[in-house]
Amino acid sequence: MRITVHAALLLAASAVPTFAAETIVGRWGESHDVCAGAAAIDVKPMGLSSEEMTCEFTDVERVGDVVTWKGRCFVVGEPPRKETVVATLHPDRSLTIFFHRSGANIEGLRRCR
Repeated sequence: MRITVHAALLLAASAVPTFAAETIVGRWGESHDVCAGAAAIDVKPMGLSSEEMTCEFTDVERVGDVVTWKGRCFVVGEPPRKETVVATLHPDRSLTIFFHRSGANIEGLRRCR
């Protein structure tokens, strides 16, 4: 029996276990007190929301532990704006959310329990 290089590569690839990346969907806050209040950030598959803003996304891409959304954000007292938002889940399980257009960067978020 002769196995071609292509078939061998397919067999090798199927033997490698694949792991789904941890979801970032859920409620996040900088502390337990924040998690209990309205200032927490709710991450949805195609949106973000907190007491001060809401984002609705039309495009999402995930590479490992980095999620990039494109869409519009609505901030209290401001007109809606197009925004690209990048959420990075770090090895210590903290989350950073960066808003490209506005330059806002929210670091040190922890999953609310």
